[in-house]
Amino acid sequence: MVYNNIVEIIGPAGSGKTTLRKKLNKCGYGSLSHRPQLSKISDVFEFMKNHPDYIQGLLYFMNTVSDFGGGLEVRKKRFEGLLTYGVNLEKLKNQKGKFVSDGGILYSSTNEIPFNMWDTEEARRFRKSIPLAKNIIFLNADPGVIAERAIERKATTLCHKGKDKKGVAKVAEFQNKRSELLKEEYGSCGVNIINVDANLSISAVLSQVKQSLLEDKKSG
Repeated sequence: MVYNNIVEIIGPAGSGKTTLRKKLNKCGYGSLSHRPQLSKISDVFEFMKNHPDYIQGLLYFMNTVSDFGGGLEVRKKRFEGLLTYGVNLEKLKNQKGKFVSDGGILYSSTNEIPFNMWDTEEARRFRKSIPLAKNIIFLNADPGVIAERAIERKATTLCHKGKDKKGVAKVAEFQNKRSELLKEEYGSCGVNIINVDANLSISAVLSQVKQSLLEDKKSG
């Protein structure tokens, strides 16, 4: 299912997802929350009913993927967060307005699938079940640039903490590789893929994104 009023920002940690999301908020886009708080149980059941393969996939990876990480409590919070995001997404599908997320369901969900399991039947079925934003922004940033930014801001991102430039760049290379897989897979699913050079200034990045969103609106 594709949600026409949702924009999802994808890219490696440090590529500028949160900064871009805040800029789009100022341009009239609301934020799509994925905080691990579930309000109405009826909303949860509605989402589970509409996306059973997605729920089964989450449970599968929670129980079988060793690098899901952090022990049972962290896995539980991770599952609840991804479920909450899906529930919030479902509630927005018929609402007026535009919404943006910098920690979307597509990237967060598939991030739990290790490369050696990417082409298993379970993983393919799971990826096909993920609700998609109409516009998916891929921030492409050079690992070296990300490493410089991480050191400059003292590596506040969890996956960068305690790492030197070489370590941060290695993480970025891994995350860029996953982004490329996602672009290849979802480019033919009726979504608008927006490739952005995140090595540029935030003003230049925002200009690219706004132009692409405007073009998609005209073509739609």
